[in-house]
Amino acid sequence: MTMKWLKENDKAKQGKYILYFLWPFGAWVYSLKEPRSKSTYVVFFLFSVLLLWHMAPAGVSGDYHDFLGVLDEFNSIDLTTSEFVDEVIAFFTFSDNAPKELYGDFLTWFTKLFTNNYHFFFLLAAIPVALFQLKSLRLVTSDDCFQPGFYAIVSLMLMILPRDMISVQNPRFTTGFWLFVCCALYLFNSKKIKIKYLFPLLLLPVFHSGMWLATIMVVFFLIIPKNIRVLEILAIGSIPFVFIDPEIMPSYDLGFLPSKLASWVDTYTSDEAYANLVMHEGKAGFYFVGQVISIGTKVLYIIMAVQVIRNKQTLISRENGYAFYPFFLLTFFIVNMIQFVPELGSRYYGVLRIFTFFIWYKTFHFSRPAIYNLLFVSCAWKMLFRYGYVLGGALSVNMPPDIFVTPLPYLIGKGLWW
Repeated sequence: MTMKWLKENDKAKQGKYILYFLWPFGAWVYSLKEPRSKSTYVVFFLFSVLLLWHMAPAGVSGDYHDFLGVLDEFNSIDLTTSEFVDEVIAFFTFSDNAPKELYGDFLTWFTKLFTNNYHFFFLLAAIPVALFQLKSLRLVTSDDCFQPGFYAIVSLMLMILPRDMISVQNPRFTTGFWLFVCCALYLFNSKKIKIKYLFPLLLLPVFHSGMWLATIMVVFFLIIPKNIRVLEILAIGSIPFVFIDPEIMPSYDLGFLPSKLASWVDTYTSDEAYANLVMHEGKAGFYFVGQVISIGTKVLYIIMAVQVIRNKQTLISRENGYAFYPFFLLTFFIVNMIQFVPELGSRYYGVLRIFTFFIWYKTFHFSRPAIYNLLFVSCAWKMLFRYGYVLGGALSVNMPPDIFVTPLPYLIGKGLWW
């Protein structure tokens, strides 16, 4: 895969970097008008890590408590090097006292080697996620058919929003999520199996126990015959399972599973998971409007998948995209089949959204504006409630609003000295 940057003159690059110094958010917004240049990606990366650096308790009660919980863990845990090494050994030897994953403790241990400032913890957590996000995005923006404009911005939204940078407030699953997305796109969108992308996929459970399924999917795909027709039938046949009521899952008896696996499954099928993530206890009246839009969005992604399957000859004719098609079909099948698992299904649905848009874009590019317009409406509604300060979104809990108006030196100093 040959990916070239858009050429730009030195003045344009320097102007963008000066603007970032004076007004980081303004530079980020300005860069959206031309997503194909290297300087734009530099600004995207720098603003992403700045966003996590700036996270701080805002004294507002909201639905996004991951940041506050992770912050409490960071402040309370004092892990020595020998203790962390013992955890690593226990994890890889499947010891009874092994931790579920290692990445959270690694970040805490590594950060506290040189500081107790929690801003550095979230800064370090942001770096790999931002890199994996942007590397994944390059597969879209470097396409010869990608042109700046409204649909280009919507494309960026559709690739990033399923697991945005704010999700790094709890870095474990988000890091594993983007490592999976990035490495899977590069590994399976190529005719050759590259170890540098395969090896990280085998280590996904190190980041979060929920990533065991992703690793199993990768290994399973590598060993099965790539019969496209069978995979297409499985994908189409899985569509009704998207709409199955999650309430059926807690009734299963999983006692036949090994104890560690049963414990992991119980995390995603417990009564608490069902109450919080299925019944949405305590939600406001707007929740029902959101549910209608959520169902509509799922229907849209199903339509997109069906369009790709019906037009696979168009995808085949393109140099870049069809290689990923078989893995997309398998992912579509598996993720649809687990949608009734309260938390696991919703988390992997984010992966499926990215994979579906990627393969759909490679098939149609900007030739089907109706889908873009409908997806934009869906994204805009979700963004309003996720990022809206007045509505109690994620930013109201952990993001002081001065990041949108103040210069870079102030924002850096705020995390260091005030």
